[in-house]
Amino acid sequence: MTEQASTPSIPRFWPSLGKSYAACFGLALAAPLFFAIPVVAEFVQHVAEHQIGMYDSLEAAQALENHPVRTGFGYVKIFALTLAALWVPLYLAAGRRRFGPISRSSLLGFVKVLAFALVVTGVTIGAGIYMRQQGASEVAILVAMVIGMIVATIIEILVAPWKVAAVIGDRRVGFFRSIKLAMPLVPWGFALWLLAQMPMMILHYALGAMMLFSEGPAMFWALAVGDSLVVGLLTTLLVAPGYFIYRRALIRKGEDPIGAP
Repeated sequence: MTEQASTPSIPRFWPSLGKSYAACFGLALAAPLFFAIPVVAEFVQHVAEHQIGMYDSLEAAQALENHPVRTGFGYVKIFALTLAALWVPLYLAAGRRRFGPISRSSLLGFVKVLAFALVVTGVTIGAGIYMRQQGASEVAILVAMVIGMIVATIIEILVAPWKVAAVIGDRRVGFFRSIKLAMPLVPWGFALWLLAQMPMMILHYALGAMMLFSEGPAMFWALAVGDSLVVGLLTTLLVAPGYFIYRRALIRKGEDPIGAP
């Protein structure tokens, strides 16, 4: 009598959310060097912002918001955040444990993911620059940013199976199949992404505001370090939901995903 392989259970919402939060803390212990990349990028940006006087007053913060130095380091931070699309899926696929050397196929898959991310980021930044050149009001720019974030999140959900599959070596899921697989999961994925990101995102912005009104350098730099660590945790939460979308999308079709549940 032959044994039949058990079908993996479909990832449920709350366990997936819990595992996403567990991953952001677990990865810091399992792969501290990877975790440190966005942390250092955020802290360096704070150093640059302090040097140009952005935290001298509320007026200074508003005036220097688009300062070239701050913007330049902001691009470096965005690149550091994007790199997490490589190591977070590998960490989750390894069962939230320390994973081995990154394979050549994972690196090649990540290059495709990185290229796509750079295109999306370029379009987003370009749209903002164009609106400002056309003299759009701050309200119009804010509305466009909110709409852009919603659209970008939906795009992330649709391509999440492909991004994860490219890194962990699942050749069954290409770019266009990913969109087809994830289309029914947009509401589920949107809620997962929102609840995974928002608490840490709110804390991130709250710490930034506290830095602006901090008393003395000791308090300022303590807040800067704390905010940088929060960004490190947030970086994992930006990517982790995609892993569970990948698993849910394949299992719904009766296919076994690669990696740990």
